[in-house]
Amino acid sequence: MSIYLEEHPPARRQFRTTRLADPNGVYVLHTTEAASAASAARFIAARTDGPGSYLDIVDADEVIEMGRPEWTMFHAAGHNSRTLSLAFGTYAARWHRLPHDFITRMIDRGAQQAAKRAQWLLATHGIDIPAVRLTREGAIAGTPGFIGHGTLDGPDGRRTDPGQDFPWSYFLTRYEHHRNQGAAAMAPQPTLKVSADRSGTPLTDATDEVEALFMAYRRETVHSMGDIWAWGRDIAAKIYADPPIDIAPTLAYIRHALEQENSQ
Repeated sequence: MSIYLEEHPPARRQFRTTRLADPNGVYVLHTTEAASAASAARFIAARTDGPGSYLDIVDADEVIEMGRPEWTMFHAAGHNSRTLSLAFGTYAARWHRLPHDFITRMIDRGAQQAAKRAQWLLATHGIDIPAVRLTREGAIAGTPGFIGHGTLDGPDGRRTDPGQDFPWSYFLTRYEHHRNQGAAAMAPQPTLKVSADRSGTPLTDATDEVEALFMAYRRETVHSMGDIWAWGRDIAAKIYADPPIDIAPTLAYIRHALEQENSQ
């Protein structure tokens, strides 16, 4: 995906390409106070009145990556270097007026993008962002999680975004879903350790590989050894067939079935 502020250099400086401090896992949610992600992006690139930018902007139809996660975006005074930012292309006071389908699509896009950025933070800094809503005190202490811009900005009421009607529970639920999907996708891919002449121990190897798949997708409840052994025997039988049967479709089916189960 292209980076908007690289393709559309801002009229006034809206980011630094480095961070003055390492990110701490605090993720700040905003609304753009504009009707769409595209209109907000254009405004940020063209604005000359002052700094104000986000890492990502989403609405019901698109995701705009404004910057790179290693950049410092100017979105929350005093917290820019250590935090990540996501803005929803709407108004803080209008959530209750938006169509339900519009809200769910926008929130899901935002949650998926947040999960993508969380994967980056985990891979580069070893910080895992849980699906929790932070208090101002927690965010100031650097506790990983999510906080509204209005909450972080202080009690004086200057900011209210993402708004009192922002669907926090739905956002965190969808973020957790995409976070789990991302973790599973990053899990080691199954590659059977069986020699070309089939002189290894296919049943043991096949069972180990299937168990790794189940661990990736059923991290919380791995109580399916019967299924694992059944799939292992099936794969081993294919390896021992004469001529050997390609096991890739079987592994793909297992992965697909577990993905479907995990998405329900």
